Amino acid sequence: MKITLKQKKLLFGLLFVLAINLLAGCGERRNLPEISTTPIDRAPISEMLPAPISTENKTYPRDILFFQLGSTLAYLDDTEITHLNVYTLTGDAYVSSDGTRIITRQQEGLILHKIITNDITRVPQPQAWGGYWWDGDWYPEGRYFAFNLPVEERKDPEDPNRIIFSDFSTIYIADIDTNSYIQISSGKIGERQPRWSPDGQYLAYISDNNVYLKSTTCLSDLPICENIEAINLTHMKINGYISNLAWSPIGYELGYEQYDLKTEKSDIFTVDFNGNTQNITNTPDTSEDYFDWSPDGNRIAYQRYGVLSNDDLCILTLSDHSIECLSNVSAGTKSILWSPDGTKVAVENYTVDQVWELVIYYPIDKTTQRYHLADLGFLISWATITEPINN
Repeated sequence: MKITLKQKKLLFGLLFVLAINLLAGCGERRNLPEISTTPIDRAPISEMLPAPISTENKTYPRDILFFQLGSTLAYLDDTEITHLNVYTLTGDAYVSSDGTRIITRQQEGLILHKIITNDITRVPQPQAWGGYWWDGDWYPEGRYFAFNLPVEERKDPEDPNRIIFSDFSTIYIADIDTNSYIQISSGKIGERQPRWSPDGQYLAYISDNNVYLKSTTCLSDLPICENIEAINLTHMKINGYISNLAWSPIGYELGYEQYDLKTEKSDIFTVDFNGNTQNITNTPDTSEDYFDWSPDGNRIAYQRYGVLSNDDLCILTLSDHSIECLSNVSAGTKSILWSPDGTKVAVENYTVDQVWELVIYYPIDKTTQRYHLADLGFLISWATITEPINN
């Protein structure tokens, strides 16, 4: 029997919540920092389309999309797809915002690929744990990379060749320039998805199904970061789990997906620096997940599915709460990405003919470009490059 993506997701949620109920504790609520009480100005995105790009005389800077194609990475530049000489075992890869450096997960640990010079080095990190890691994020200006690793591993007593990983994980920051790293979290259950704020002043992450925030103004003296206490923004106890943590480009709020095991549906929430949470989708008959922010923070692209709808790509405009959907564009994990210039949304789509395709949707004129790619893997990220990539 074929297991669908939604069934896999439900199974993961059941196992994850069981681990949390067995191991998690509760803490006292602390006073939250009063960062800003000024209302957020959500201006509409520009209605100007970019000038046509000549493939013979390309202008820079320009946005390109990195994605997994077979066992290697590739990128889409305008309408041209190019393979990179970067191998990735599972699709775990993180591209710096300028497209010049890529970190991948390999058997020996985290590997840094410098695209311009073709250098390959190991990222400073603790013991590689068999190459296993969960998630990571580049500092906005490069140099630093935040990631999380399981606290411990052991061999399966029934199968010595199989490694069992702890449900506990901890978060590290690696300094690429000085080849050093530091542990910055306590190793509680489910510490994952570290995400830098757009200005690099904070690092948010998920721990015990809550969103935590930690100041990273200490980066000039990295060991100090270990002693700075993280603040719990959400203080939730839910029968489910949260995931897909992402900063709004405006920098004072985060979005996340919250899945409820009782209703078997998910919604997209936001939380600001003062701990105020809001369910921004809040639909009784559908689930919403795999979202990404527009560059101006005014729109969110996400997948919608449920009893009354197919798997649709939808765009919610936060300033007027309007929704537009492109029917029959389903999306897999980590597969909706908004371009830095705000004019394109990349979607990994599995068609009714059971073919994987890369879809580029243009919200302004509501058109699409489609690339049928049988060996399409995960979408990685957009990057704004300032010069051609020599591969």
